[in-house]
Amino acid sequence: MRYHPVAVTILIILFGSVRAQGIPRTFLARPFRGGPALQARAVLDGLAELPCDIRPPQPNDSAVLVVWYKASERLPDITPIYSYDMRSKHTEKATHWKDKEFLNERAHFRTATEPAILNIKRVEQRDEGEYLCRVDFVRSPTRNSKIYLTIIVPPHKPNIIDEHGKTVSTIAGPYEEGGSMRLTCLVSGGRPAPTVRWWRGETLLESRDEPGEFPALRRNTLIVTELTRADLHAAFTCQASNNNISQPVSASVTIEMHSQHHHHHNNNNNNNTNTKRH
Repeated sequence: MRYHPVAVTILIILFGSVRAQGIPRTFLARPFRGGPALQARAVLDGLAELPCDIRPPQPNDSAVLVVWYKASERLPDITPIYSYDMRSKHTEKATHWKDKEFLNERAHFRTATEPAILNIKRVEQRDEGEYLCRVDFVRSPTRNSKIYLTIIVPPHKPNIIDEHGKTVSTIAGPYEEGGSMRLTCLVSGGRPAPTVRWWRGETLLESRDEPGEFPALRRNTLIVTELTRADLHAAFTCQASNNNISQPVSASVTIEMHSQHHHHHNNNNNNNTNTKRH
C-alpha cells in the first residue's frame, strides 16, 4: 500500500503540533539514546541535580522547549517526565509540566544556573537510572544529552561488640592495665558497600575493614594491647561511610579500667605515660 506523500506530510504536521490541555506537545521526536552518559549521584531521600546545557550553539538563537525523559529498566521505551516550554507569547512566563505519577511536585527545572539543572527532591530508589534531556532551539538542531543517576543508600548506624560478643553502647570494659582490648564494629546495609574505620579521638587507627558473615555486612576489629592509664576514658569511634555527600554514621565508646591501688593515688603523676603501641 502506497501512501500519498502530501497526506503523510499533513499527518506529521498534525501530530507534531498536537497540544492537549496542560500537557506539552506530543513527544514523538524521541531523543537519540547513543553517546556516553554524564554521571550524577544523590543520597536516598536527598537532592538530585541533573544538568542540561540549554545554551544555544550559535548567536541569535534560543531554546524554546526542554523535555526530560526517564529510560525504563523494564521497557526499551523512554517516558517524558518533565517539560519546560518557552514558546508562550509571554516570554517571561515559561510553562512547567511534570509527570504526576513519577515526579509529582518533587522536581523543578532551574534555568538561572549554567548548565540548567533539574532538581529532584526526596529522591527514591526508583529514581535511579538513565535520564535524557532534549533541547529544541528556534534555529539550531535539537540537542540531546544523557545523564545516569545513581542513588546512594547510606549504611545503618554501626554496632560495637566486645570480646564476649556483647553489644557496647557507651562504656567498654573495665579492662586490666597491661591487658588488651578487642572491639568489633559491625555495619549493615549501604549501597555501595561502606568503608568502616576506627578512630581514637581525631586519630585514624590502623585496623582491617572486611566483609562480615552475611551479605551487606561489614566488620572492622580493633585490637589494642598493653593498655595503660592513658587509655582510661579514651574515646574510640567506629565510622562508616559510602559517599562524600552525606555525613558518615558513627558510634563511640569510652574505655573503663580497673582501678589499681598503686596507681589510684598517683593518677595526676601519670599523665605522660601515653606509650605508643603498634
